[in-house]
Order: sequence, then structure tokens, then C-alpha cells
Amino acid sequence: GVPVDHQERCRNRLDKAFAAMDLRTIADLIIDKAQDYITRLVTDEGNSLTTRNHHCTTLKSFGKWLKKNRRLHDNPVEELEIVPVKDSDRTHESRVFTVDELMKVCDVAKPHHRLIYLFTAYTGFRHKEDKFVTWADLDIDTEQPTCTLRNTKNGDTVVVNLPTWLAGELRLHRAEEKLKLGGQLPTTRPVLHIPRWMVNHLRKDAAKAGLGEVEVERKVSSGGHSYTGVVKWIDPSNPKVR
Repeated sequence: GVPVDHQERCRNRLDKAFAAMDLRTIADLIIDKAQDYITRLVTDEGNSLTTRNHHCTTLKSFGKWLKKNRRLHDNPVEELEIVPVKDSDRTHESRVFTVDELMKVCDVAKPHHRLIYLFTAYTGFRHKEDKFVTWADLDIDTEQPTCTLRNTKNGDTVVVNLPTWLAGELRLHRAEEKLKLGGQLPTTRPVLHIPRWMVNHLRKDAAKAGLGEVEVERKVSSGGHSYTGVVKWIDPSNPKVR
């Protein structure tokens, strides 16, 4: 029941921890090594306390799993401490759009990206939750349109009311999808195609709308092809905003 992206993050954190602590066997996982590694995440690598806590939680969960499955008698890293994070400790602040700013972004975005932005903003779903919404989950032909999400981060099922104008946008999108598929639109088909790097697109569109600047990282593949990596958001008035 754990989302795939969360599994990947935990696996990557453990791989990094095992390499940094030079672990060869389960018996090598001891509290002193773990505490030193967690401390270096902040002092040497400059990670935030929130990131530190994520790594700490993952290690503690791994130790708990080892004990539960009788790989070890006790959890060797149970004493790792999760530290409280104050607002002053945060290395980044989230950028929140006003309605006017959102519309400016939508004005410069590609049509499909525009629909993703509007749908996300007016449902409150995370963009990684948007991709699970199928046509069967939408009720957009009634006086009060709704959307049902069955794969929330907490594993709950929620039903949200949609603005009538957004339901109209979705009906137009449905008609276009039917034309592409020759008139047949499976109810199990996702409503929105969410690009892998959706946040990159959003940051670029926000920059086009004059809401800030972006710094594009270019990478080169093993085949020599250049491609876009991380797109960093820059707000000249507040360097902590991302």
C-alpha cells in the first residue's frame, strides 16, 4: 500500500546511508555510526533539518523491520532522535500563488498543462495524485460536478465538488480525447497525462508569467545528448522561496 515514489526515496536513502557508513553486514549497523552519519548530513552536506529527519526516520524504520523479521534481536538505531523543526530552521519556503497569479501562469501554459494547473488548484490534489484520477471518477454532467480520489497519500477516498466552469473545461477535454481515440473513451483511462517533470514545467511557466526566474540545469546523457535536468526556481525578493 506504499506509493512507488515513496519506496524509491526510502531505498535511495538507505543506499546512501549504507555507503556512507561503509556497512558490509547487518551487524555493522550500530548507533554510533548512524548518529555520525545523520549529523554529517547537516554539518558537511548542508541538508535541512527536515531532510535529516527523513533520513533518520528511514533508518529507524529499517532497524524496526530487522527486529520484526528477527534479523536482529533489537533495533540498533532506535535511539536516533527526530529533532523539532522551527520556521527559522527551514532552508526553503513554498511559493503560494494568488488566484490572479495562477491565471497569469495558465495564460502562458500549454493547453494540457493549463488544465493540470487548474484541476490541481481547485481540487487540492497533489500532482502525483492527479494521475490516478480516471474518467470513472468524474461526475461532470450534473448540476453539482464532483471528483472522487481513491488513492490519497493517506490511503483515504475523498470526494470534492468541482466548479461548474472547471467541469466545462473537463467536458471539452473529454470530447477531444474521444476524437483522438475514435469515439471510444475507456472509463479506466486517466483524465490527465502528468509529465514526469511537471514541477519543471510549472516553474518555467511561472517565469514566463513574470512571477520570478528559473535556473535550468543542463545534463548530458551517456549517448552525448543534452537534456534538461532540475529547473530551480529563483525569487529575487526572497532567496529562500522555491
